[in-house]
Amino acid sequence: MEKEPAVIQTASGPVRGRDAHTFLGIPYGKASRFCPPEPVYWTGVRDCSEFGSVCAQPNFLGVKPEGVEFQCLGSEDGLNLNIWTPDANPDARLPVVVFVHGGGLQTGSNQHPDRTGEHFCGVRDLVFVSVNYRLGVLGGLYLGHLLGKEYGRSGSIACLDVLEAIRWVKANAAAFGGDPERITVMGISAGAKVIASLLTLPEANGLFRQVWLESGATQAMRSKRVAEAITQGYLAHLPGKNPRDLLTLPAEELVRAQAELCNCPYSTVFFGAVLDDGVFSSRWQERWEAGEGWKGRAVLGSGRREMYAAAHQPGFPEQAPEIFSGCFGKAGGDAALADARRLLAEHPEEEPADIWTQVYSDYMYRAHTDRLAFRLMRQGNPVWLYSFEFWPGNHGLGMAYTMRMGTAINGSARHFAAGGTPQTPELPCWKPLTPEAPRKLYFDQQPSVHGARGDALERVPEYNYNA
Repeated sequence: MEKEPAVIQTASGPVRGRDAHTFLGIPYGKASRFCPPEPVYWTGVRDCSEFGSVCAQPNFLGVKPEGVEFQCLGSEDGLNLNIWTPDANPDARLPVVVFVHGGGLQTGSNQHPDRTGEHFCGVRDLVFVSVNYRLGVLGGLYLGHLLGKEYGRSGSIACLDVLEAIRWVKANAAAFGGDPERITVMGISAGAKVIASLLTLPEANGLFRQVWLESGATQAMRSKRVAEAITQGYLAHLPGKNPRDLLTLPAEELVRAQAELCNCPYSTVFFGAVLDDGVFSSRWQERWEAGEGWKGRAVLGSGRREMYAAAHQPGFPEQAPEIFSGCFGKAGGDAALADARRLLAEHPEEEPADIWTQVYSDYMYRAHTDRLAFRLMRQGNPVWLYSFEFWPGNHGLGMAYTMRMGTAINGSARHFAAGGTPQTPELPCWKPLTPEAPRKLYFDQQPSVHGARGDALERVPEYNYNA
């Protein structure tokens, strides 16, 4: 028989769940437009039996689909999280997984039906949390140069939201049966990019001890100059508007202009942490090289054919110069085009679309994932690296398997959350990276372990992303 809805006392106020195991739409912060989140409190028991609002977003990502009319979904009051727990007893001390969704930093939410505690762990063995964060211009439009110091952190709001959510989870984990010292933060795509950006902040040390990241690393971090240029491009879609009008315009109008800005084949590179030496330091790599980086355990992975769907679109080779330049900046775009043309000439027996897929995937995701893995390793962290090989191995497929109970990679992720290692009896010997043995696990029908170098890391230069 299902237990009665439970009331849990959090640091923000009391919440009543859907039942004894499920608590939905719990506010973790207050969102004032273009400002970092603030703590939120209430006095009476808050009903948390249904999902909260999603954060304001367009009803499509990137290029507007033909025949689809624009809609603004959600609201600006979307800073909430969902918790699934098998045992809301402070003495349970269960491991905690905090999941950060993807969506190009423009769309998505913590309500995805396949990204729940029921799917990941069956609401047993651990506490599962999924979070919302502000998206698009409301989560990443840089305005410090136009509106002053008060809005100097506006370009990094999405990251600050996730940071606040993790702080809330750490402060309240025990009330839901979780162990605040055993928090694993997991993310896919944009979510992984947000988490990787947080790893560069000193305050991340000690806040969470483990990360599992797929298809995302530090490549979304933008220079102040790039962030300012994106803002100028965005304002062109609001003709006649003064920058201060952004503070009062309806959210729908802001999101509509965002959809117009992002109506291009390289739409997913517009937003991310800003290296303005306010929140995020432009010298974070130097700090890491001095041994001052994040300390913890990490599992990082990417799909074999991340960009399969895009690179197999008709006319992709003709569009590639524009797409690569938009995604990787001029230097990176030129390098990717040269790489593709060289591989096409060297391998005439290969299907051209497969070579375009390899190059696009390596430059967009795989090299960044591998590079972050080796940087974390050099900090003295245990780091496990994997490649998701199941056909077609495209973007997000690995996380779909990770979230599905009964798969080898799901068992590995749960084992990592509980015990600090992804090794399970079902997998071949998967050891952390070392300079002498840079090994990678290849998740396929028959998982195998072999050399990590040679995929993308040595071939793809470290270009200035979106420069």
